[in-house]
Amino acid sequence: MLPPDMISGKSILDIGSQLGSTGAWCLANGASDYTGLEPQSEYVEHSNRLFQEYFPDGGWRNISSTLEEFETDQQWDIVIASGVLYACFDPFEFVKRVCKWSRGVVIFDTVHPFNGYRRLFPEASDEDRYRASGILSIIQPTERIRHGMASLGVSVRIAGSMVSPVALHLLMKNCGFSHDPDLYLQAEKEIPEYYDVRKLNRYMARYVVDDVRANLFKYAIEDPQSFETARLWNGNSTHK
Repeated sequence: MLPPDMISGKSILDIGSQLGSTGAWCLANGASDYTGLEPQSEYVEHSNRLFQEYFPDGGWRNISSTLEEFETDQQWDIVIASGVLYACFDPFEFVKRVCKWSRGVVIFDTVHPFNGYRRLFPEASDEDRYRASGILSIIQPTERIRHGMASLGVSVRIAGSMVSPVALHLLMKNCGFSHDPDLYLQAEKEIPEYYDVRKLNRYMARYVVDDVRANLFKYAIEDPQSFETARLWNGNSTHK
C-alpha cells in the first residue's frame, strides 16, 4: 500500500495504527514524519517503546484517541485507514473526517459486503455477484464485526458498516478525491489469497485529490448551466 517512492519525504497519518508497524515501515523508507492514531492505550504504549528504540531521532508521535474524539486542523500528505472503516457505524462521517485531514492521498483497506449481494441475488453465482459488485453501491450495517481488545486478550463483537467499493468511490468523490484503481488491481493479482472478495470480502482502495467537484449539489445550485439540465414541468402550467 505504501511503496518507498510514494512515501519518501511525505507526512503520514495512520488511523488505527495498533502496534505501529505501518509507522515503522514509513519512517524506515524516508517519510518526513508519522502520526499514529490508535484508541487502545496498550498498543500506543507498545508502539512508543519500539519507536524510541528504533527511531530515537523523532519525527513520529502515537496518539491514544478514537477517531471521533480526535480534533486537529493539521493535514498530512497521505492518510491510511487499514482495518478501520468497517468498524465505524457511520461511514459518511468517517470519510468526511479522513478527507479533511489529507492534502493528497487516502488509502483504505476494508471489507466488502459480499454477503449483502448474496442476499440480494440468492440464485446468482459468485461470479455474477462479483460483476454486480462493480456496479451497485451498497452500505451494509452489521453487528458481526469482530474487534480485538488488547487489555483483555479477547475479541468483542461490535456494530459497524461494510461499504462496497462503488459506494466508497461515490463518498470519496463527493469529498474531492478520485479513485486510483492500480493499487487494488496489483494486490488482487499478486496476493489473491488475501484480496479475493469472492472468498475473503477484503479490498484496498487508493484515492487522490483531484479536480472533481466536491459537494456536487452545492455547485449545481450555484452554477446549474454547468450540469446537464432538464425542464421539470411545462412552462405554461402552475406549480402547486
